[in-house]
Amino acid sequence: MTKCAVLLILLVSTFAQAKEIVGFQCRIDERPVDGMLQELTLKKNSDQTYSVKLKQAYYNREKGKAVETIYNIFSQANCEYDIKSFLGNCFQSSSKEDQTYLVFTGEIIRYYDSSKQKTVELPEQLKFAYMNFNDEQSLTEKLKNLSFDLNENCSSIEE
Repeated sequence: MTKCAVLLILLVSTFAQAKEIVGFQCRIDERPVDGMLQELTLKKNSDQTYSVKLKQAYYNREKGKAVETIYNIFSQANCEYDIKSFLGNCFQSSSKEDQTYLVFTGEIIRYYDSSKQKTVELPEQLKFAYMNFNDEQSLTEKLKNLSFDLNENCSSIEE
């Protein structure tokens, strides 16, 4: 087999294995000692909208059992976010009165990159602002107090 044929096969197999980024997941698991699992997943649906879910799990010592709750924040939202920093927003509306927003914000760190000869800004913490005027306050409070370290707790979802 010639070098060109080997190179062509290698290139074709590389492109065939390329995966698309279809969302991200942030996860903190502070169990088993009085802690909680908190997992936020944003994933693209087949119709190009997004689903956003918040999963919380902990062990209830009083009842002697594990408790797991999944909040379906969005099922068909329009989302825009940066695939590297995860900063962005989602919007879903079933009517003019029922509009829901979720904004992903970050605490920015700044440092001087000597190789690029400039100051670089990177998000360090991912935080959320959730607004749904017809929803109970509990989900708003859960998301308001939720924060993830982008370097340690968040990763892209590929398919």
